[in-house]
Amino acid sequence: MWKLFCLGSCLLVSTASYGQPGPGPASLLWEVSGKGLTAPSYLFGTMHLLCPDDFELSDTLLNRFKATRQLVMELDTGNPELMASVQQHLFMQDDQQLSQLLPEADFNRLAAFFQDTLQLDIRLFNQVKPFVLTSIVMHHLLACQPKSYELALDSLAKQQSKTLTGLETPGEQMALFDTIPYANQARMIVRLADSLAQARTSFAELVALYRKEDLEALYQAAVRNEFEMEGVLLTRRNRRWIPRIVARMQEHPTFIAVGAAHLGGPDGLLTLLEQAGYAVRPVFSR
Repeated sequence: MWKLFCLGSCLLVSTASYGQPGPGPASLLWEVSGKGLTAPSYLFGTMHLLCPDDFELSDTLLNRFKATRQLVMELDTGNPELMASVQQHLFMQDDQQLSQLLPEADFNRLAAFFQDTLQLDIRLFNQVKPFVLTSIVMHHLLACQPKSYELALDSLAKQQSKTLTGLETPGEQMALFDTIPYANQARMIVRLADSLAQARTSFAELVALYRKEDLEALYQAAVRNEFEMEGVLLTRRNRRWIPRIVARMQEHPTFIAVGAAHLGGPDGLLTLLEQAGYAVRPVFSR
């Protein structure tokens, strides 16, 4: 659900802000080598949810994946305690309620949307952190049964007896969202519900950028939103992840899979790895 919140923030960006494809090679898969690594590791940019027609695990990617010994993702999806840990962070502090965060007219409009469109009573979620509601709206937005790179790679890792670890805990990830005031989160869910048609168009634009493997444009889409998510969801996390990624790569050849927006930009993982002394080069699947 928190992945859907990231996606939801991108969908609030006007499609006109995406601009032209960014500079540099167009690739979602990158080889990381040098600085004493005995074998290359690989960094892959995912889009957390895609319709089946847009989802692909190329032979090139599968071959590189097979050559590694461990999988590292944003969270350890194989941890049986993951969901219990997530549930500890779902509710607002100090008994705050969604109905108190929004003007009455906005709350009533959102409640009507949940009832009429989603067939859900919003009062069931009155004390849940507003960003969690984004996941519910987003599932309605996707006109398909979506597929997940994270779940697919998790399954492959199990089949190939690879170690699976995460770059952060649910608590660390949720703490970043908690830096966004609940009122801002609430306004975001209202805006998403009010502009569902525009969100569908924006999502299609994001998918097109992803299929073009345009990391720079995906990065720009992620940072241009009304709640200034760049510092919270990208830069801070990227800098926190780098020493953890480096430690994993020094242990074994590693396949790292994170949201594609984390790769591009001046503080993206590709730039930070180069600054740390590693060689990164694109791996083309076409």
